[in-house]
Amino acid sequence: MIGQLETTHSNANISSGIEPLLVKATALNVDALLEALAILRQLQPYLERVKEVQERRSNPVAPTQGVEFDVAVVKALKLTRREVDTLRFCLEGYSAGRIAEILAISTRTVESHLQNAYGKLDVNSKPEMMAKARRIGLIRPW
Repeated sequence: MIGQLETTHSNANISSGIEPLLVKATALNVDALLEALAILRQLQPYLERVKEVQERRSNPVAPTQGVEFDVAVVKALKLTRREVDTLRFCLEGYSAGRIAEILAISTRTVESHLQNAYGKLDVNSKPEMMAKARRIGLIRPW
């Protein structure tokens, strides 16, 4: 007879509701191992996505073309770091979707940062934002 397999469940829940199994094998239990393997297969897409986001956040993939912001103007406008990041990529011609990929955030979050920045600049569109950013000295010439 195949021996028993002790399993304990951790207190941490994974978003899918499956609790990971911590296995202490006193003997081989093929059914329990197959069940654990099935659970891991279900988690694989989720874990791959988490890994991808972590890698993107730690290694930005887009070089900047040289848009520089005047720190004093940024502080005066009370722009957040993410608003500055999204404005920089926007000024360099990146789409909201591409900015979202670079910063590892959703497209909706990019749009929200841009709208917040537009509000602080008192503009309503990208062309207005570009013109005003140059006029008030927010961005330095290349």
